[in-house]
Amino acid sequence: MNAVLGMLVSRSNVSTGLVDVNSKTLYQNTLCQSAIDYSGISDEILNTLLAHIKQAFEHTPVHQQKIAIAVPGPFDYENGISLFKSPRKHGAIYGIDIKTWLVRHLKVDPANIHFVNDTAAFLQGEILHGNVGSHNCALGVKLDRTPGISIFENDLSCCEPLESLVFKDRTAQECLSTQWLSRKYYELTGINMEFESYRSSYSGTIKDVIKEYIENLCIILSHFVNEYDPQIIVIDGDITKAVPKFLFQIRSALLKDQIKTPVFLSTLKNIAAITGCASLFPN
Repeated sequence: MNAVLGMLVSRSNVSTGLVDVNSKTLYQNTLCQSAIDYSGISDEILNTLLAHIKQAFEHTPVHQQKIAIAVPGPFDYENGISLFKSPRKHGAIYGIDIKTWLVRHLKVDPANIHFVNDTAAFLQGEILHGNVGSHNCALGVKLDRTPGISIFENDLSCCEPLESLVFKDRTAQECLSTQWLSRKYYELTGINMEFESYRSSYSGTIKDVIKEYIENLCIILSHFVNEYDPQIIVIDGDITKAVPKFLFQIRSALLKDQIKTPVFLSTLKNIAAITGCASLFPN
């Protein structure tokens, strides 16, 4: 079998699956997901990743073990080094050379381990394997604690650096983060509320916070729409699940700004990133 193992390392879990290199299809029987505790020590976290990789290849013969890992930034993707500092965002593995650690424990060629941005991987997977159709140019948006925007062009997805885009005296990344929602709600009410509670407590104040968030999102999206003229926009992330009628709200707001680009929510979720990062593995 000529396959690449796709792995998504998210804020709460790790997901893996083998993807056929030629057909770009996922072997469903190889899908695996488990929770990951980032409050633990680094070896425990790395051993969780290692166990997933070994399990995937244990009963599936391949020509050689090739591993593509999708992970959110900040991250040194070329060298496989985690740059997370926050304890809630993989902080226990800050500064660790994950690639070298995996090479040593798996006994594989360093060229056989490839790291990619999770937003780029998700968009690559949605375009190649999702239900949004075939397009020459697409915009991908991931809205969670570490938001990201990616562009699909010439059959490849790449990530746009939101941390360097200034917006309202902050960075675009800060304004699109789920932390912005919690911080804004606290500024208005003096009450701490995680955004995950928004769906069950959809009050007037929460609606005001969401309205401002979506307005900010549309302004930032218009920047990329004007630059790249994408045929579609695909959105994923925790916020899409926490906010009622999110897709309707974002479509309506974009139309008010004269942006008529079709907008879709991700249909593949984690599978998009798994298949996408495997598809981005260098030939």
